This record gives sequence, structure tokens and C-alpha cells, in this order.
Amino acid sequence: MYNLKDMISLRNFVLVLFVVFSSFSFANLAFAQVVNPPAGTKIDYPVGSSPIGVAFDNVTNSIWVTNWGSGTVSKVNINDGTRVDYAVGALPRGVAFDNVTNSIWVANSGVNTISKVNIHTGTRVDYMVVAEPFNVAFESVTNSVWVTTAGTAGIISKVDILTGARTDYFDWYYPRGIIFDNVTNSIWIGNYFPVVSRVNIYTGARIDYATGLSKEQLSGVAFDRVTNSVWAVSSFANTVSKVNIFTGAMVDYAVGMDSYSVAFDNVTNSVWVASYTSNFVSKIDIFSGVKVDYTTGVNPSAVAFDNITNSVWVTNAGSNTVSKIAIGGLAQHSPTIVTLGQFKSDGIMPIAEGGVTTEPAAVFRATLSDIDNDTAKLQVELKELTQPFDETNLLESVFVSSGSIATTSKEMIADGQYHWRARAVDNNGNQSEWQEFGIVGNIDFVVKVVPLYTQVRSNYPSQALTTSWFDKTYANGTGNIGAEACGPFIQDCGCAITSAVMVMRYYGIATSTDNQDVNPLNFNSWLSSASNKGYVGNGNFDWPKAAEYSKNPLSGIPRLSYDGRRDIDDNYNTTFGDLTSITDIYVNSGKPVVIWSKNKGHFLVATEKLATTYSVRDPAWYNTKTLQSGITSRALKIRDYSNQFTGVRLYSNASRPVAGISLNLASPAELFIVDPQGRRLGKDPVSNIVYNEILGGSYGVDGISNADVEDPPSPHEVKNIWIPNPEVGQYITKVIGTGTGSYTLDSLAYDYLGDSHSQTLTAQTQSAFVDEYRLNVPATGEQINLDLALTSQGYDECSTLNGTNLGCPARIDFLSLEKISNSAEVPELISPTGETRYTAPVVSGERGTTEVKAKLYDETKLLALLNTRSVPSDQLCAVFDDTVKDNALVNHLIKTTDNQGKFSFGVSSSANSLTLIESVRETIAGQLKRVCIAETISPQNFNTSGVATREVNQITLTVRNTNSGILVKKTAGHNSQTIDY
Repeated sequence: MYNLKDMISLRNFVLVLFVVFSSFSFANLAFAQVVNPPAGTKIDYPVGSSPIGVAFDNVTNSIWVTNWGSGTVSKVNINDGTRVDYAVGALPRGVAFDNVTNSIWVANSGVNTISKVNIHTGTRVDYMVVAEPFNVAFESVTNSVWVTTAGTAGIISKVDILTGARTDYFDWYYPRGIIFDNVTNSIWIGNYFPVVSRVNIYTGARIDYATGLSKEQLSGVAFDRVTNSVWAVSSFANTVSKVNIFTGAMVDYAVGMDSYSVAFDNVTNSVWVASYTSNFVSKIDIFSGVKVDYTTGVNPSAVAFDNITNSVWVTNAGSNTVSKIAIGGLAQHSPTIVTLGQFKSDGIMPIAEGGVTTEPAAVFRATLSDIDNDTAKLQVELKELTQPFDETNLLESVFVSSGSIATTSKEMIADGQYHWRARAVDNNGNQSEWQEFGIVGNIDFVVKVVPLYTQVRSNYPSQALTTSWFDKTYANGTGNIGAEACGPFIQDCGCAITSAVMVMRYYGIATSTDNQDVNPLNFNSWLSSASNKGYVGNGNFDWPKAAEYSKNPLSGIPRLSYDGRRDIDDNYNTTFGDLTSITDIYVNSGKPVVIWSKNKGHFLVATEKLATTYSVRDPAWYNTKTLQSGITSRALKIRDYSNQFTGVRLYSNASRPVAGISLNLASPAELFIVDPQGRRLGKDPVSNIVYNEILGGSYGVDGISNADVEDPPSPHEVKNIWIPNPEVGQYITKVIGTGTGSYTLDSLAYDYLGDSHSQTLTAQTQSAFVDEYRLNVPATGEQINLDLALTSQGYDECSTLNGTNLGCPARIDFLSLEKISNSAEVPELISPTGETRYTAPVVSGERGTTEVKAKLYDETKLLALLNTRSVPSDQLCAVFDDTVKDNALVNHLIKTTDNQGKFSFGVSSSANSLTLIESVRETIAGQLKRVCIAETISPQNFNTSGVATREVNQITLTVRNTNSGILVKKTAGHNSQTIDY
């Protein structure tokens, strides 16, 4: 038999253990709403001799105390301290509550038994265990109590609570403290040796975690469901270790002398440690480890938590009392910031650290966490990069629950570089430390706003300025022509030029090439002048002109580069996905894009890519913030574009001027061009195909409707071709009629000095009628002089073959009739790449002048580029018909070869016609190559006065299919006169 004094003096026999509360999870309890007295408030109640174990019973709301010296267990009312004692075995130590059988289990170390005591009646049943049972814990999964033994055997026993059946598991380390963890369904053992063991409740398999050589005599353990930790006290090291239940990782905190017991309080999220020699109990914050000590009775040995009165109960072995100590209010912790981010105005699209936003707004978001489950708010301090932080002008979110995202924002941010920091503040005023976004000292984001200018009277940029231009005549009135007219004034038609003004102002271009303020009024005047000719067609604006207007008035160097256009419409090749891709590339690089809404006939500026739409600046409906506003309101000046646009006009800062050719066609016709390498650009109205084979080139249409009409009629569309950095050589331009009427072809050439040269041609057209123009790009490097010359007129006719539309199975891509004043051999047409594309040779000599016609030995050269496409050679014949001045008989020989020498034909001697009589061609994969024809027609029959009696004025090339008739026909003449058919 041991006495208490001996037990206390021996370190290898730990006196006291705490009681486990393993029969329930505190997280699932409904706590009583009580007003807690100040923490540490203490009331002592007498119990039996040498009380060393304690447990809480939440069924009878009682504290049960084992009295080591009396051989009894005391049931103490938690509200008034009234007590009933029940006899148990000798030297009772640990005690645990079982809420399945409503029993208290007591380890009787003096008689090697455990007692099962009914909590209502005190009736008792004893079960045998091995030597010196030390502590007990209830485990609700297998409905067992687990017993540690202090004897030399080192046994852990599992006892069935209904039958008393026992299973023993060996433990090398002399088990002491014990607790059940209902997260991993494990029993945790604190051992005499410095090891914490995790035991499987089904198999008894054990995982051991070493605590360190100095941390021995782990007499008490407790389970903390909040941080998923087991807390183990060492009476030898005077520490409590926080052990992760999944990994075994540990953190140690200092406590008082000879600490034997620990309990978890999930109201204040604390563990309480009884320190036997120090005569106090320590309250330790489970997150921070902050410790507060409260006085107890003499020799506190065990501790338990009562969540009904929000108290801890401490047994005082030296004063034969149990102390009820108030836990106080919840410990106050500062909230924390888990994540931090900066976003565009939609709060979804992020702004990269150091990134540029073209909106005057930013959204700040953070995920906030509060271990006390307080609500918290986000505070943000935003400053320009040169300004230090001073905790002024803070932005704040609303309060959000722990784990939620808090959001605040700032609008009307001026252009500049910014940095910012944030902190979290809970509803009790607890604050986290300031946290700077990104890398400390870096630029967090840059605001570079696209300034809003309007074509209508508004406050953007001011009432005074917009009043000065909204009612001024637009484009010399050319926007007010035809049934689809947009109107006579800037407020009607000025969306394109105002959008270009916004782009220029964004790039800091405030003064123009003529040293005027860059605004719609001055830009319109400059474009309207005869020397600049910036308007084309029915008042449409030639987009490269903005680059010319941007020239520095001192240096003459352009500050804006026109990068071309992309369009979609009907059967055009570009898709909406392609359009948004190029737009995203630009706006995500801080380059605003002018976009065109075809169904509104309106231009506006896309400034920023958001998650599902774009931020915009609308020059007419100026309160429109995004491309998908959801409403259209004339009164509010908001228009919904349903997230759709059909074209973009691209600009960027100029590193150097970009030379280029811009062609604009206003008519019932289409525009088509072939470059010196035979690459095509433009729309073929016969096949309805848009070609885009010229690198960097673009084809599209423009059209402007009245800006004040909510749903305007479709605007008159002007076709545009843009070719940057054109190659030296000859370009063939086709105007292909799609209806009857007049057309205007405006051509502008931009050189590397940023200057432009223009030429305007007008003519009549009708469906299927084709005018061909030759445009030569000289090898000057700096300047492109336009010389659009009409070289051919006529029809491109297509028909069906065997009932199938072949998309014009034969084409005459080029036909011209030239006079040459010498008899030099006509050069062959040889493909420079060996492919099926050919370059027509440059013809020397004057063309179609009176002087040339007067010469006696002039010869006429016919040049044709014939694409036979899918027509079989045995079904093809070509006829050249020439019209002679005096209707003389044609009697001459035509000779030619293709680049392989495989093409030849002779003459049918009949009046006014030359008929192809032989055709031998190469084929590739069953398809005919293009056929190149170069022929010389010699003059015949001269009278005695030396004047030519026969002169060929024009020649028609007709290609027929022997089965279905004419496939294509084209006429070439010596002069530029319109040929009537």
C-alpha cells in the first residue's frame, strides 16, 4: 500500500491524471447562454481526502471527484456545490464519464479494478484489470473504456462497457495519460517515457511520436477538436506539448512546476493545465500559446471543463477541495488576411503586380480569417507610389464572416503609379498587422485612363468644349448623302474621329501636326481640308490619317501607328473569336482598341478586358461603361451592345512611321487587289470569298449611322483595303460591280516620313463589270507616289457547268492591251517561284496617246493572265476578238508560250477574229495551271502616205466551255475611256 506523501515524492510514479471527456464532441454541444464572471473567479467546495481525479457529467450536471485517500468518489452539483459520496475501490485515481450507460468509471490503483458507478443511484460494478490502473477514458465508437496501468507490465486495457470483457495491449513505455480522439478514431497515450502514442481502437496498433528526452512523465493528455491536436503535459519538463493528430508535429509551451493534468475548453479555445507544486492553473490560448495563470487550492492535481457554467474544476490534493474557476470571456485574437488581390472594375479580372489598367477604378479583395469566429472587415490604404503610408483615407469593406472574401474598391483614380497595403479588423476592434500587396516597394499597378471625349454636348471633357464642336459640319457635309445618311454634324457622324481622338489623348498626344489641340473640332477641320483629304466615301474617315495627324509639330515624327483592322461580316473569313483574340492582346497590353458595331453603325473605344465583357468609352452614349450594359436608355445615355462588335481598328505608340497603301471604295462594287507576288486581298463577289493573302494586309467595311438613333438602319458601307509596308512592284486593283451606279475610289499612300499622297477616281459600274487599275510602288524607300491607271474594263462572267456552280471555273485575272514603239521580243511570263502565280511584265513605251498612234511601226501587245481553274482542257476554248479602226481583214500570226513552253495557238483567218486552235497544258493534281498569254499583233497594210490604215483599238478575250457556253469575258482597250455594253 502506498501513501500520498510517498507518491508525491517519487518522480517515476505520477500522482495525478486528468479526466477525459471522450464520450462527446464539444463542437456539437449546445452551450448554455451564461454571463461569464471574470476569468479566474474561484469558488472552493470540500470533497474527500486527497482528491486527484475529476470528470464532468453533463447528464446530471455534476462534477465527479476521486478521493485517493478516502477510497470514494464525490458527486458535486456544478451550481451549488452540494455533494454525495460513493464508495469505490482503494486508491482511486482517474475517472471518466460514459454517456451511453450513464456511468462513471473509476480506476482503483490499490486493488487493480475499475468501478462502473451509476450516475443516478451510485450502484457499482467492479471489473478486474492488470496491476495499478492509472487512468481511464471513454471511447464511443466501440463503446469501450480504455485503462492505462502504472505497474511494470505496461498494459493498455480495452474494456467493453456492457459486458466488462477485456482486451489487453502491451505498451513498452509505461502508459499514464489517456484520451479519445474522435477525428482519427484513436486512443492517445501519454507515457512515463518521452513518447506520445496513437493507438488504433480496433486493432491496438500503435504509432509512437517522441517528445524529446527531457519531456518525460506525460501524465495528462487532452484532445482539442478545433486545431485537431492532442495536448500532453510533462511533469518532468514542466511543459505542455501541442501534437498534430495527423503528423505528430509538436510545439511546446512552458507551464508551472509538476504539471500533471490538462483539459480543453472550447468556449475560449484554451487548454488548462494544473501545476501541482506551483499552486495555480494555467490558461493557454490554443492558437498563440499565450498563457495566463490563476490561483487554485493547495497542490492542484487534476482539471476538467464544465461547459454548462463555463468553468474549469480543479482538484486540490493538499487542501481536500475542488475549485470552480470561471473561464472568462473568449480570448481576443486578431483576424488574419489569408489571400490578397487587386482586380479590374468587375472584381473578377486580376491586375497583375505592376500591370496597367486603363480604367480609373480598382477593386481590392481579401479572404479574412478569425479564429474567434468574429466578423471582420478589410481596410485598404491606397497611395501614389511617391507617397508614404500614413493610415489616412482608408478604404473599407463591410464586415464578413470568417473565411469569407471581403471587397472594397476605389473609383476616380487619377493616372499614375500606385502601391497599397491592407489589414483586417474584427468586430471587436482587433487588428491584424498591415500587409503590403506583392513585393514590398514595388509598383502594384499603374492607372492610365482613356479620357472620355464625346461627339455630342456633354461634360466630357467639358460642356464648354463639346459645345464648340457638336453642331459643326462634319466632313464638309459628305456624311449627309443618300438614304442611309448619318447626318450633317459632328454630333451625328463624329463617332469615328472622336474615338480616334480618345486614343490619341490616351497616348499623350495633346497637340496635332498643325500645333492645334487634339479634339474632334480640330481633327474634323484638318481632315476636311483639301490638302489632307482625310474623309473618303460618304463621310467615312481614313483610319491611317490619325497617325499622320499625330505628328509632333516640332519634329514632324508621328506618335501614333496605325496597325490595321480586323472585321467580320457575312461570309468573311474572320470569326468573332479571332476578333476578340486580337482585341484581348491589345487591351491587355494597355492599348485601347476602336471597335465597330455594324448593327448600330457606331464606333467606340474598348479600354479594358473584363471577365465577360469589355470596358468602353462611348463618344455618343457616354454613360455606357461596358459593352454589355443590359439596358438602352436615351435619357441615361446608356446603350446595350449585347457584347457584340464586328470590327476593330488598331493603334499603338509609334516607334517609326509605317508606310502603307489605303484604298477606299464607296459604291455598289467590291474591292480586290493582287500584289507583285500574285497574293490576293479583298472580296470576290462572284465566289463570295474574302482573300487575305498579303502579309499584314486587311480588308473590311466601314459605315456610320446617326449616333442619336437607338436602332438605326444599316449604314452605307465603304470598302477598305490596307497594306502596310507594300512591296516594290505593280499592284493590280479591281473594282468589281455588284450593282449599277457611280463609284469613288480613294487611294492614299503613306510613306516612311509619315506623309500621305492621295488620288481619287470616279467612274460608273454595273453588276459584274470590272475595272482594273495598275498601281506601281517604286523602290524609293521613303515615298510612295500614287499613279492609279485604268488598264482594263469589261465583264467577269461566270456560269454553271453541268448544273454545278463552280465559283467561276475560269477567270481572267489580268488583261491589258499596250502599244509598244519597238519590235523587241515580248518577254515570257515566268513564275519566280515555279508556282501557278505569274507576274505580268512591265510594258515600256507610251500608251494610247496621239503621238503613239501616228507612228508607222507601232505594235500592240496583249497581256493576259488566265486562270482556268477546274475546266478540263478538252472542254475549253478561248477567242480573242479585235476591233480594227477600218474593219480590215485580220491576217497575222499570234505566238506565245507559257513558262513551260507548253502553250501555243495559231490564227483562224476570218474577219475581226483570232481563234485559239491548239491547247497543251500541264496539270497539277488534275487541276489546270494558270495560263499566261503574251502576244504581239503587228500592224498591217499601210497606204502610200505612211499612215496606218489599220489600228487595233480594243481586244476582247472570251473563254468558253464547249458544253455550257461563255464562262468569262473581258475587254481591254488602248485608252481609259468607258466602254459601253
